Amino acid sequence: LPRTFGTGDRLGIATLGQLHVCARFGVAPVLAQQSIRELTLTGRDYKLTYYAGEQFGELYDRNRDPHEFVNLWDDPEYREVKERLIRRLLDRLIQTEDTLPLRIGKY
Repeated sequence: LPRTFGTGDRLGIATLGQLHVCARFGVAPVLAQQSIRELTLTGRDYKLTYYAGEQFGELYDRNRDPHEFVNLWDDPEYREVKERLIRRLLDRLIQTEDTLPLRIGKY
């Protein structure tokens, strides 16, 4: 059996970078729909994906790694960048939250 690597987004679609890594290491991509809820913040310099309730995530330096091959999530040199981007993501969620109260009665 060939070596495999689970990849794909929520729709089971692999990115070009994921396919490149699979080809580089001689593994076959296994595309699978994921049930993990995530939010992604993409800026000019960095891309951060935060997975709800998980200890892992994704952080890419878009200037040094435009094809997103190297995940910097656990890199201690990028700890401050990661924390700053998570705060920006949280701020954005709060700013765009629906502030209307929930309707209790009949419509």
